[in-house]
This record gives sequence, C-alpha cells and structure tokens, in this order.
Amino acid sequence: MIDSKNFNGLSGVFTDDAVANYGPPLGILYGLPAIIASLDYNLENFTTQHSLTTQTIDILANGTADTVTYVNAIHFGVNGTIYGGEYARAWARYEDQMRVGDDGVWRIIRG
Repeated sequence: MIDSKNFNGLSGVFTDDAVANYGPPLGILYGLPAIIASLDYNLENFTTQHSLTTQTIDILANGTADTVTYVNAIHFGVNGTIYGGEYARAWARYEDQMRVGDDGVWRIIRG
C-alpha cells in the first residue's frame, strides 16, 4: 500500500485504533487516520520500494499474534522537488502485534 501510495488501502493492514511507532522523524502515530495522513504527507516527495524478508509469526490463544518482519526500504526523491535525484536506504525490523477481526482478517494493532 505504501509503495503504490494507496494509503486508504491501509485499512486492510491496520485496525482503526492502531498505534504505529515509526521512530524519528514520524514518531508514534495514534489511529488509522493519523497513520494515513502522516505517511501521505511525509512521502509526498518520494517514490518508495519496501522489500520484506524473514518473517516470524507467533499466533497466540486469544485471537492475537506477534510478528517480526525485516525490511529493506529505499526512498527515491521525486524529480522537481528538493529531494530530486537523492535517495536514502533504511533497514528496519517491524515488531507488530496483530488481531483477527470479526471479518477474519488479521490487522496490525500495534507496531
């Protein structure tokens, strides 16, 4: 969803009340509307590519799960912006807590 800039599609990834900790400069975001607004604003001048690898999923007895995903992300500055021609690479470890909804879909509640 992020790489295609389909931020409204993140409703299929996060619960409405999700808390996402992206660290600096985005910080901790509370609720799906804040997550969408922050990513939309902060990635406006970038094209991104996220490669997800080596994922572990620990399904717990209460309809929740703990997951760990390793990420290699590249952010390319869009030409015509102050970031044009620049790029930044980041490596991350997403540690998420998920919950299965009434619709049977697992979504991130805390990450």
